[in-house]
Amino acid sequence: MVEIADIKDEDSLKAWLNGQPRATSVQVAYRSAMRVLPIWWQWTYRESARERDLTTLPVLRCCLIAGVAGTMPTQAIATAATTAALATANVGAGAARTAANVVVIAVTAITNVAANVAAHGAATAATAAANAAAAAAHWRSVRADCALVLDGRDVLAAPLWQGETNPLDATWRTVKQSATAPEWRFWLEWYQAALDGTPQDWKLLERIALIDNQVWNAGPEAVAEKIAEIEHEFAGKEASDGFETTPGQALSRNAQVVGLQIDALKLFLEQEIETLRGRNDASQTEAPRIAARIDLLTAIIASVDRIREAFENVQADPHTALVAVADNLPAIVDGADQLAEQDAAPVVSGTIITMAASIKHLTDNGAPGYMATPVAAVDTIILQPLRKWLKRDKKK
Repeated sequence: MVEIADIKDEDSLKAWLNGQPRATSVQVAYRSAMRVLPIWWQWTYRESARERDLTTLPVLRCCLIAGVAGTMPTQAIATAATTAALATANVGAGAARTAANVVVIAVTAITNVAANVAAHGAATAATAAANAAAAAAHWRSVRADCALVLDGRDVLAAPLWQGETNPLDATWRTVKQSATAPEWRFWLEWYQAALDGTPQDWKLLERIALIDNQVWNAGPEAVAEKIAEIEHEFAGKEASDGFETTPGQALSRNAQVVGLQIDALKLFLEQEIETLRGRNDASQTEAPRIAARIDLLTAIIASVDRIREAFENVQADPHTALVAVADNLPAIVDGADQLAEQDAAPVVSGTIITMAASIKHLTDNGAPGYMATPVAAVDTIILQPLRKWLKRDKKK
């Protein structure tokens, strides 16, 4: 019989899992896939991936379903897993195309693909050494997962890299810098929660896993819209169940998600400035308007930076962070309003307001992270009430 200490590769892991309950196999395989997911995610932004029509969403879907299957192994989830596996056909995972169990889907569609991507990228000795170190850390974390299972503890509540410095942290940071479009908001928060071992709402994730296949096939934007609907439904149910907490408690719970949203907002603004500065074809009439727009965006960034600075010590001093949010969000929304008045790119104004509203929801009346952005997105449909809400604390 293979002991936990002997687990060092896929074959030894399979041998150990042979004597374990099916749920254990699914959970360990899911976490193995999740550790290396950023390698695949980052690679899908490269030209070589686009030329082969390899995209992010099908693999994210497989991972999500694998996680849900580890806690809710229903027939509906098994069917969803098989359907999701078919969507990974372009990935080249032959076993995943025919497998009906999520263990094979997770291990084949994610882990092997990510390993191949890493191998192809090992152009230098330093890169190869880094990949080897990441692999060693991965198997140490796998063994730690197996030990948790034997102790009867919830392995899904543990950080992905147990007792390890995340060797793929730089890759994950690159992914976050690349996936700034609104349709990736849920996926970034979902992965960060898994990475940190933050408790997940598995009922919510089950609903997302069971989204109709036609929606998945329609692409990331359609899926994001459906996810927002589901999150909003869950938010309403939680509110009706008497969910209450203070802003300080909410901020303590949501500090990391708020930080991600603040960083995303700043990056969005910086990219818009970079785009405007690249307008070499601007006419003499357009040039002053572009300069004025850059000035507005720069002023908004200054407000965002003041919030970011306050969040550097948020756990020790949540009051200062809350004050910074209350003081600076009105200025951010005012800037977005002025951008909208120029009417050059109204989507920019709407995006800024939605992101600002998400930050407000995360710190106001205890809205938990998974419901903040969808609620904000719904509120954005009626922008005037949203603006008043964002500014009300400033007037008090």
